[in-house]
Amino acid sequence: MRHKWQVVGVLVVILFGVAALKLSPMGPGPDLPAGATRLHIATEAPHLLPTFGCETALLGPARVASDADNLILVSESSGKA
Repeated sequence: MRHKWQVVGVLVVILFGVAALKLSPMGPGPDLPAGATRLHIATEAPHLLPTFGCETALLGPARVASDADNLILVSESSGKA
């Protein structure tokens, strides 16, 4: 009887492990459409202590737009680059 519960426990752990790997956002993701290239954005390394850079610079919400091969930050509130 005890052996049966051990087997069930192992199967549950394996099932949760497979589900976690399948649902993990760290996977490679879907394939890119034909002719597309991956976008790589270089950012600053994280700091051990927060610097509050965005808050003190008063940067509001923004989105990224493209113009030919250039990326442009567009303000969400004004719509200007």
